[in-house]
Amino acid sequence: MGCASPGIEFQEQRPILRLQSVTAISTTIGSSEDQIYLQFSDGTRYPDEDYIIMSGETWLPEGVVRDTTIAGSVSLFESDSLSSDDLIGTYEYNRTQAGTYTQTMTGDGSQYELIWVVNLE
Repeated sequence: MGCASPGIEFQEQRPILRLQSVTAISTTIGSSEDQIYLQFSDGTRYPDEDYIIMSGETWLPEGVVRDTTIAGSVSLFESDSLSSDDLIGTYEYNRTQAGTYTQTMTGDGSQYELIWVVNLE
């Protein structure tokens, strides 16, 4: 009798995008601090409450993870209570190669540096 061995399935590794940090090099015009949040193309927002950041500070968000095999985008906004929220910048992803990516966003007179890390998992 022959031995039957179970088939082995290999799953292709997927590029997983993680936001490592957001640094406010300078906040938006007319403000010493910003209330920021991320808006994803699927409609989700992070964090639920605005994150308060001052010029020179770095935010280390936890849990901002996206599978880049599905194209999408993430936008950084500054929350305004008196007017509509200000778009600081957008990062678009689609099957991103593994590596570390630094992006500068400069909307509404601000300057933010975002560091993204893509790993194959």
